[in-house]
Amino acid sequence: MLSIPQSSQIASFNQTVFRSLRLYMNLQMLLFKAFAIMDVVLRHRYWPFSQFMFIASSIPLFLFLSGYFYKSSDEQDPFRFIVKKFKRLVLLYFAYNVVYALITYFIYVYSGTLLGQLPNWENFFIQPFIDGQQYSLSAPMWFIPFFFTAQIFYMLTSKLIRKFTAGEYAHLLIFAVIGLSSVYLRYITPEPDKIPWGCLGLRILFGMFFISLGHCFAQKIEKHDIYQLKLLILLIGVRGVLFLNFKTPCYTFANAEFENICSLFYSIIDIYFLLYLAKYLGGFIKPGNFMYKIGNNTFHVMANHMLVFYVFDSILIALTGKDPAVASTTVWKYTWVAYLLMGIIIPTYMGMFFKYLRKKFEKTLSEQFPGFLIACDRLAEYKLF
Repeated sequence: MLSIPQSSQIASFNQTVFRSLRLYMNLQMLLFKAFAIMDVVLRHRYWPFSQFMFIASSIPLFLFLSGYFYKSSDEQDPFRFIVKKFKRLVLLYFAYNVVYALITYFIYVYSGTLLGQLPNWENFFIQPFIDGQQYSLSAPMWFIPFFFTAQIFYMLTSKLIRKFTAGEYAHLLIFAVIGLSSVYLRYITPEPDKIPWGCLGLRILFGMFFISLGHCFAQKIEKHDIYQLKLLILLIGVRGVLFLNFKTPCYTFANAEFENICSLFYSIIDIYFLLYLAKYLGGFIKPGNFMYKIGNNTFHVMANHMLVFYVFDSILIALTGKDPAVASTTVWKYTWVAYLLMGIIIPTYMGMFFKYLRKKFEKTLSEQFPGFLIACDRLAEYKLF
């Protein structure tokens, strides 16, 4: 006799299917992150096809990802959300900041070469939230304090907007207007860096749109059949027209150089391009592939690839007597592949090693001091009792 599934069994099955779909999408987003960080590394070193670089700016890619995994329920407890993001982003950033402040100082003492600024109270604690490029070897990490700040402003603004909006598309529309307002403000403000917190404010206004786009994509858009070759070809064609009729598609997010509205469209098209690429390459790249490890360690790649470049530069100078930082030298022209590979692979393994040490440390603490981690967890959740 055929048994009829109980409602609890159906619910359990639906949850299993949902978790499987989310796991698949998470793998797609890990590939997306891997491609995004590879673009970051390429931007920070010469390569012969730089003029044909498809991605206009890497920053919107990561903002989109944060919106994709954003939960509206976090708005019910803003303080908990801030604590969670602070632990995940800011604490690790300042741990790296200590390391690179010391490296910068010792290189200056022993060689007389100043890579950025000498560490002081202001550029250690304040400057990260303005431009974050005080130490040359960790300059790409400027993105982390901004990333943290943009997510906090997005959460607070989203919480306010939801009192007046009825759906995700209306929510996205309001953030699109906010993003466009930043383009206009940048257009009428030629030098925002001369205004206190000017660049940061424009970056936040512009960046919140991409967080909202990622959230709307996860909630509404990805349910539809959007991965179509004809749509991809159409968008690439649109991007080509924009490129021919306006300005070069590459814009510097750190300096808020998005005074042209095309920068908004470029990034939307680039996000779709990488989503498309990640979805279809995901069918060939198995879950244990190194590409997913790159996607899981983008923070460490962003933090450490310039240090890898510096060490490689020093080795090449010692071996050839030529400075690879001069674009006309043959040393630079034919080593870009090595820079890319080492700038990705070495920091990825560094991240994996740090995570291994952290797990081992936590295991030792839990075995030797079982009450200590419980107390830390309670404190992290601001539950004193």
